[in-house]
Amino acid sequence: MICETISNGYITLSATQQGAEVISIEQDGREYLWQKTAPQWQEQAPILFPIVGGLEDGFYEYDGKRYDMNTHGFARDMKFEIEEKTYTRLSYVLKYNEETLKVYPFRFEFYVIYELVGHTLKVTFVIKNKGENRLAAAVGHHPGYRCPFLNGEKMEDYYLEFECSETISRVLRKNGFGIRKLQDYIIDTNILPLSHDMFKEAVILKANGKSNWVKLKSDHNNYEIKVDFSEYPYLCLWSSAEPAPFICIEPWNGLPSNVNEDKDIMKKEHMVYVEPGDRYTISYSVDFR
Repeated sequence: MICETISNGYITLSATQQGAEVISIEQDGREYLWQKTAPQWQEQAPILFPIVGGLEDGFYEYDGKRYDMNTHGFARDMKFEIEEKTYTRLSYVLKYNEETLKVYPFRFEFYVIYELVGHTLKVTFVIKNKGENRLAAAVGHHPGYRCPFLNGEKMEDYYLEFECSETISRVLRKNGFGIRKLQDYIIDTNILPLSHDMFKEAVILKANGKSNWVKLKSDHNNYEIKVDFSEYPYLCLWSSAEPAPFICIEPWNGLPSNVNEDKDIMKKEHMVYVEPGDRYTISYSVDFR
Protein backbone atom coordinates (compact mmCIF):
# COMPACT_ATOMS: atom_id res chain seq x y z
CA MET A 1 0.00 0.00 0.00
CA ILE A 2 1.38 3.40 -0.99
CA CYS A 3 1.14 5.85 1.87
CA GLU A 4 2.11 9.41 2.72
CA THR A 5 3.93 10.16 5.98
CA ILE A 6 4.32 13.39 7.95
CA SER A 7 6.17 13.99 11.21
CA ASN A 8 6.86 16.88 13.58
CA GLY A 9 9.44 15.22 15.82
CA TYR A 10 6.76 14.03 18.25
CA ILE A 11 4.06 12.34 16.16
CA THR A 12 4.57 10.43 12.93
CA LEU A 13 1.38 9.92 10.92
CA SER A 14 0.90 7.80 7.82
CA ALA A 15 -2.19 7.84 5.60
CA THR A 16 -3.24 6.55 2.21
CA GLN A 17 -5.13 8.04 -0.72
CA GLN A 18 -7.62 5.19 -0.50
CA GLY A 19 -10.33 6.74 1.62
CA ALA A 20 -7.83 9.35 2.90
CA GLU A 21 -7.49 6.88 5.76
CA VAL A 22 -4.91 7.13 8.53
CA ILE A 23 -3.05 3.84 8.90
CA SER A 24 -0.48 4.67 11.57
CA ILE A 25 -0.02 7.14 14.44
CA GLU A 26 3.27 6.73 16.27
CA GLN A 27 4.84 8.70 19.10
CA ASP A 28 8.19 7.81 20.68
CA GLY A 29 8.13 4.57 18.72
CA ARG A 30 4.75 3.52 20.14
CA GLU A 31 1.85 2.80 17.79
CA TYR A 32 -1.46 4.21 18.99
CA LEU A 33 -3.69 3.20 16.05
CA TRP A 34 -5.30 -0.23 15.67
CA GLN A 35 -3.18 -2.32 13.26
CA LYS A 36 -5.72 -4.97 12.24
CA THR A 37 -4.06 -7.61 14.42
CA ALA A 38 -7.30 -9.60 14.74
CA PRO A 39 -9.96 -10.47 12.14
CA GLN A 40 -12.91 -8.75 13.88
CA TRP A 41 -12.44 -5.41 12.07
CA GLN A 42 -10.29 -4.85 9.01
CA GLU A 43 -10.42 -1.08 8.82
CA GLN A 44 -8.43 1.44 10.86
CA ALA A 45 -9.81 4.97 10.61
CA PRO A 46 -12.47 5.23 7.89
CA ILE A 47 -14.02 8.60 7.09
CA LEU A 48 -17.81 8.78 7.11
CA PHE A 49 -19.30 10.91 4.31
CA PRO A 50 -21.84 11.95 3.05
CA ILE A 51 -23.92 10.12 5.67
CA VAL A 52 -23.10 8.87 9.14
CA GLY A 53 -24.45 5.48 10.14
CA GLY A 54 -27.05 3.67 8.07
CA LEU A 55 -30.30 4.44 6.30
CA GLU A 56 -33.28 2.57 7.68
CA ASP A 57 -33.99 0.72 4.44
CA GLY A 58 -30.68 1.37 2.72
CA PHE A 59 -31.87 4.27 0.57
CA TYR A 60 -32.92 7.92 0.59
CA GLU A 61 -34.80 10.11 -1.86
CA TYR A 62 -33.98 13.42 -3.50
CA ASP A 63 -36.19 15.32 -5.93
CA GLY A 64 -38.47 12.29 -6.20
CA LYS A 65 -35.69 9.84 -7.09
CA ARG A 66 -34.39 6.92 -5.03
CA TYR A 67 -30.67 6.61 -4.20
CA ASP A 68 -29.18 3.53 -2.54
CA MET A 69 -26.28 4.11 -0.16
CA ASN A 70 -24.25 1.86 2.11
CA THR A 71 -23.70 2.50 5.81
CA HIS A 72 -21.38 5.49 6.44
CA GLY A 73 -21.46 6.57 2.79
CA PHE A 74 -18.91 6.13 0.03
CA ALA A 75 -15.86 8.28 0.92
CA ARG A 76 -14.03 5.42 2.65
CA ASP A 77 -14.19 3.37 -0.58
CA MET A 78 -12.86 6.04 -2.94
CA LYS A 79 -9.41 7.26 -3.91
CA PHE A 80 -8.69 10.84 -2.86
CA GLU A 81 -6.26 13.22 -4.49
CA ILE A 82 -3.36 14.68 -2.50
CA GLU A 83 -4.16 18.39 -2.25
CA GLU A 84 -1.16 19.47 -0.17
CA LYS A 85 1.71 17.86 1.73
CA THR A 86 4.27 19.55 4.00
CA TYR A 87 6.37 18.16 6.86
CA THR A 88 3.48 18.53 9.32
CA ARG A 89 0.34 18.88 7.19
CA LEU A 90 -1.36 16.47 4.80
CA SER A 91 -4.49 17.38 2.86
CA TYR A 92 -6.65 15.20 0.61
CA VAL A 93 -9.61 16.09 -1.60
CA LEU A 94 -12.43 14.05 -3.13
CA LYS A 95 -14.34 15.74 -5.94
CA TYR A 96 -17.73 14.78 -7.33
CA ASN A 97 -17.64 12.65 -10.46
CA GLU A 98 -19.90 10.43 -12.53
CA GLU A 99 -19.60 7.62 -9.98
CA THR A 100 -20.58 9.76 -6.98
CA LEU A 101 -23.45 11.43 -8.84
CA LYS A 102 -25.10 8.04 -9.29
CA VAL A 103 -25.56 7.69 -5.52
CA TYR A 104 -25.32 11.30 -4.33
CA PRO A 105 -26.68 13.94 -6.72
CA PHE A 106 -24.68 16.88 -5.37
CA ARG A 107 -21.62 18.58 -6.81
CA PHE A 108 -19.10 18.80 -3.99
CA GLU A 109 -15.47 18.95 -2.99
CA PHE A 110 -14.64 17.17 0.27
CA TYR A 111 -11.33 17.95 1.98
CA VAL A 112 -9.62 15.91 4.70
CA ILE A 113 -6.77 17.70 6.47
CA TYR A 114 -4.33 16.22 9.01
CA GLU A 115 -2.07 18.62 10.94
CA LEU A 116 0.54 17.86 13.61
CA VAL A 117 1.13 20.41 16.37
CA GLY A 118 3.32 19.23 19.25
CA HIS A 119 1.77 16.08 20.72
CA THR A 120 -1.56 16.83 19.00
CA LEU A 121 -3.18 15.67 15.77
CA LYS A 122 -5.83 18.02 14.36
CA VAL A 123 -8.33 16.57 11.88
CA THR A 124 -10.39 18.95 9.74
CA PHE A 125 -13.15 18.21 7.25
CA VAL A 126 -14.31 20.77 4.68
CA ILE A 127 -17.37 20.36 2.44
CA LYS A 128 -17.64 22.78 -0.48
CA ASN A 129 -20.85 23.04 -2.46
CA LYS A 130 -19.86 23.37 -6.12
CA GLY A 131 -23.39 22.99 -7.45
CA GLU A 132 -26.42 25.18 -7.89
CA ASN A 133 -28.65 23.49 -5.30
CA ARG A 134 -28.50 23.28 -1.53
CA LEU A 135 -26.39 20.31 -0.42
CA ALA A 136 -27.19 17.94 2.48
CA ALA A 137 -24.44 15.94 4.17
CA ALA A 138 -23.07 14.54 7.39
CA VAL A 139 -19.49 13.72 8.29
CA GLY A 140 -17.74 11.70 10.95
CA HIS A 141 -14.48 9.94 11.71
CA HIS A 142 -14.11 6.32 12.81
CA PRO A 143 -10.55 5.86 14.15
CA GLY A 144 -9.74 2.73 16.10
CA TYR A 145 -7.18 3.11 18.89
CA ARG A 146 -5.23 0.31 20.47
CA CYS A 147 -6.85 -0.78 23.69
CA PRO A 148 -5.00 -2.03 25.59
CA PHE A 149 -1.84 -0.07 24.85
CA LEU A 150 0.48 -2.67 26.42
CA ASN A 151 0.85 -6.43 26.18
CA GLY A 152 -0.50 -8.32 29.18
CA GLU A 153 -3.34 -5.84 29.72
CA LYS A 154 -6.99 -6.15 28.72
CA MET A 155 -9.74 -3.72 27.73
CA GLU A 156 -11.30 -4.05 31.18
CA ASP A 157 -8.19 -2.32 32.57
CA TYR A 158 -9.22 0.87 30.74
CA TYR A 159 -11.86 3.54 31.09
CA LEU A 160 -13.07 6.74 29.46
CA GLU A 161 -12.93 9.93 31.48
CA PHE A 162 -15.24 12.72 30.29
CA GLU A 163 -14.66 16.36 31.14
CA CYS A 164 -18.04 16.57 32.89
CA SER A 165 -20.58 14.17 34.33
CA GLU A 166 -22.78 12.86 31.55
CA THR A 167 -25.76 10.66 30.87
CA ILE A 168 -24.51 8.30 28.18
CA SER A 169 -26.99 6.45 26.00
CA ARG A 170 -26.63 3.32 23.98
CA VAL A 171 -28.21 2.85 20.59
CA LEU A 172 -30.02 -0.44 20.12
CA ARG A 173 -29.44 -1.33 16.51
CA LYS A 174 -31.71 -2.16 13.62
CA ASN A 175 -30.52 -2.75 10.06
CA GLY A 176 -26.89 -2.20 10.97
CA PHE A 177 -26.65 1.26 12.48
CA GLY A 178 -30.23 2.44 11.97
CA ILE A 179 -31.58 3.61 15.31
CA ARG A 180 -34.28 1.50 16.90
CA LYS A 181 -34.20 2.75 20.47
CA LEU A 182 -32.10 4.99 22.70
CA GLN A 183 -31.51 3.68 26.20
CA ASP A 184 -29.69 5.36 29.09
CA TYR A 185 -26.59 3.31 29.83
CA ILE A 186 -24.63 5.35 32.36
CA ILE A 187 -26.32 8.17 34.27
CA ASP A 188 -24.59 11.24 35.73
CA THR A 189 -20.95 10.13 35.77
CA ASN A 190 -17.75 11.18 34.07
CA ILE A 191 -16.14 7.71 34.21
CA LEU A 192 -17.14 4.97 31.78
CA PRO A 193 -15.40 1.61 32.49
CA LEU A 194 -14.71 -0.34 29.32
CA SER A 195 -15.52 -3.94 28.53
CA HIS A 196 -16.27 -5.97 25.43
CA ASP A 197 -19.65 -6.96 26.87
CA MET A 198 -20.90 -3.38 26.62
CA PHE A 199 -20.70 -3.56 22.80
CA LYS A 200 -22.60 -6.83 22.32
CA GLU A 201 -25.99 -5.22 21.78
CA ALA A 202 -25.25 -1.61 20.99
CA VAL A 203 -22.96 1.21 20.18
CA ILE A 204 -22.58 3.79 22.91
CA LEU A 205 -23.45 7.35 22.03
CA LYS A 206 -22.92 10.58 23.90
CA ALA A 207 -25.27 13.22 22.52
CA ASN A 208 -25.40 16.95 23.22
CA GLY A 209 -23.71 16.69 26.60
CA LYS A 210 -21.56 19.13 28.53
CA SER A 211 -18.13 17.67 27.87
CA ASN A 212 -15.71 19.03 25.30
CA TRP A 213 -13.24 16.17 25.63
CA VAL A 214 -12.80 12.56 26.66
CA LYS A 215 -9.68 10.64 27.66
CA LEU A 216 -8.84 6.96 27.16
CA LYS A 217 -6.88 5.95 30.27
CA SER A 218 -5.78 3.09 32.50
CA ASP A 219 -4.58 2.93 36.09
CA HIS A 220 -2.02 0.35 34.93
CA ASN A 221 0.15 2.76 32.87
CA ASN A 222 0.74 6.46 32.17
CA TYR A 223 -0.35 6.47 28.51
CA GLU A 224 -3.50 8.28 27.46
CA ILE A 225 -5.37 9.61 24.44
CA LYS A 226 -7.41 12.80 24.79
CA VAL A 227 -10.03 13.53 22.11
CA ASP A 228 -11.33 17.11 21.95
CA PHE A 229 -14.64 16.94 20.08
CA SER A 230 -16.01 20.33 21.19
CA GLU A 231 -17.23 21.24 17.67
CA TYR A 232 -19.18 18.00 17.34
CA PRO A 233 -22.63 17.31 18.80
CA TYR A 234 -22.17 13.51 19.02
CA LEU A 235 -19.55 11.01 20.05
CA CYS A 236 -19.88 7.36 19.10
CA LEU A 237 -17.98 4.63 20.96
CA TRP A 238 -17.65 1.25 19.30
CA SER A 239 -15.70 -1.95 19.44
CA SER A 240 -16.16 -5.52 18.33
CA ALA A 241 -18.54 -7.65 20.38
CA GLU A 242 -16.00 -10.43 19.96
CA PRO A 243 -12.93 -9.41 21.99
CA ALA A 244 -10.38 -7.50 19.92
CA PRO A 245 -7.81 -4.99 21.20
CA PHE A 246 -9.24 -1.70 19.95
CA ILE A 247 -11.83 0.95 20.69
CA CYS A 248 -13.20 3.52 18.27
CA ILE A 249 -13.79 7.04 19.59
CA GLU A 250 -15.76 8.72 16.83
CA PRO A 251 -16.78 12.39 16.52
CA TRP A 252 -20.01 12.60 14.49
CA ASN A 253 -22.03 15.58 13.33
CA GLY A 254 -24.90 13.37 12.15
CA LEU A 255 -26.75 10.23 13.20
CA PRO A 256 -28.14 7.09 11.57
CA SER A 257 -31.70 7.24 10.34
CA ASN A 258 -34.44 6.85 12.87
CA VAL A 259 -37.24 4.35 12.30
CA ASN A 260 -39.93 5.78 9.99
CA GLU A 261 -37.82 8.86 9.31
CA ASP A 262 -38.66 10.83 6.16
CA LYS A 263 -36.80 9.35 3.18
CA ASP A 264 -36.18 12.78 1.65
CA ILE A 265 -32.53 13.61 2.37
CA MET A 266 -33.42 17.30 2.59
CA LYS A 267 -35.71 16.43 5.51
CA LYS A 268 -33.44 13.85 7.14
CA GLU A 269 -32.69 14.48 10.80
CA HIS A 270 -29.18 15.43 11.92
CA MET A 271 -27.74 16.69 8.63
CA VAL A 272 -25.88 19.87 7.74
CA TYR A 273 -26.86 21.98 4.75
CA VAL A 274 -24.45 23.93 2.57
CA GLU A 275 -25.70 26.64 0.23
CA PRO A 276 -24.35 26.91 -3.35
CA GLY A 277 -20.87 28.40 -3.33
CA ASP A 278 -20.51 28.05 0.45
CA ARG A 279 -18.41 25.70 2.58
CA TYR A 280 -18.81 23.86 5.86
CA THR A 281 -15.80 23.22 8.12
CA ILE A 282 -15.52 21.13 11.29
CA SER A 283 -12.48 19.95 13.28
CA TYR A 284 -11.44 17.87 16.23
CA SER A 285 -8.09 17.07 17.82
CA VAL A 286 -6.36 14.14 19.52
CA ASP A 287 -3.59 14.53 22.07
CA PHE A 288 -1.26 11.57 22.62
CA ARG A 289 0.64 11.14 25.88
